[in-house]
Amino acid sequence: MMNHGEVRMTDSPTSIHYFDMSAGAQLTMANSEMVYTIGGLLQVTGGSTTVTDSTLGALGLNVPAGAHLDVAGLQSGVYLNSWDVHDMIPDADYDLVLERTTILKDDFTGELRNGPYERGWIFFLDPDAHVRLSDSELRKVFLDLRNETADFQDLRVGVPASLAYRDIVLTNIVVNGEWPFTITDSDLTITNSDYLFLQPSGSSQVRLVNSHMVEFIPRNFFGTMIFENGLWTTAGEIIGGVPHHSMANDFVIEGSLRMEGLRENLQWKDAQVTREFDVVVTDVHGVPMGGVVIRVNGQDYVTDNTGKTKFNIVFDETNYNQPTALEAWHSGNLIARQWIDFFTETPIRPSPEAKVFLPVVFKKY
Repeated sequence: MMNHGEVRMTDSPTSIHYFDMSAGAQLTMANSEMVYTIGGLLQVTGGSTTVTDSTLGALGLNVPAGAHLDVAGLQSGVYLNSWDVHDMIPDADYDLVLERTTILKDDFTGELRNGPYERGWIFFLDPDAHVRLSDSELRKVFLDLRNETADFQDLRVGVPASLAYRDIVLTNIVVNGEWPFTITDSDLTITNSDYLFLQPSGSSQVRLVNSHMVEFIPRNFFGTMIFENGLWTTAGEIIGGVPHHSMANDFVIEGSLRMEGLRENLQWKDAQVTREFDVVVTDVHGVPMGGVVIRVNGQDYVTDNTGKTKFNIVFDETNYNQPTALEAWHSGNLIARQWIDFFTETPIRPSPEAKVFLPVVFKKY
């Protein structure tokens, strides 16, 4: 509901995954459910919302710039007899009233496991908000970076974590779903963390070290994603040209990265990604092989004395899942061939057979 419109929901057991209320919109919900197998999120960032005698899968609250949030002991699975958002966020610039309303328990051990699903409490924190959240169980806490350099570490789901960013302090918080970041023209490094949800834009540079990304939605992104022992699973969108969403995407992925479960789930349209592939060639004894020619798409790349080289492929929606042949040649002999695409793990390690490249010595008698 963006900037205008009115919705009335009465006596309605709905299967809604995500309902977003923005400034100027109105929602009246009575004797109804907003619950879905993977969610049921009422996200309120503006407007006027009244919910009575109803059940929500999850409640997402915006904490705007200059607003204060000071909460301890927040848990999912609660019944709110009479609750006003201004009781929790006094400076909220929107209206939200819940009467005789249940927010479902975040049972992350079942169908709604860790990851991009919606249950319980979700917060969207403006970087200029004043926040103290402690000793609480949340599904997600969105952090917003704009024109900044920041480092975070040890953000994991299901275990207590703490962080301090600007005037946002989280202490002993258990996040069950994801650690989400929106990143605009910023330099962000995240280390030793899991279940990250990243939404980069602009010319941002994002570095993930020993970390796991579970959801990825670039929006108007022209920067670089750098992975060091990275893992990307579950979900992602690389989509361009959609108003109020992605607008455009043309970015670079570098480093060591493994992808799992994305071949079936990744959505791609009207965007492109330049993926830099590192290659490491060793012999059967693990000794680096220099001078090996790596041939891809008619181009040759030669390994150095450490057995390493690299090359780029530009992917779009037409070729990201189409196989491309990679050949390794040594001393004029083809020693390895394999098929690669956008999902190929890096670094690529061609596997020559010993009999192909080990030197043969002929003795003259």
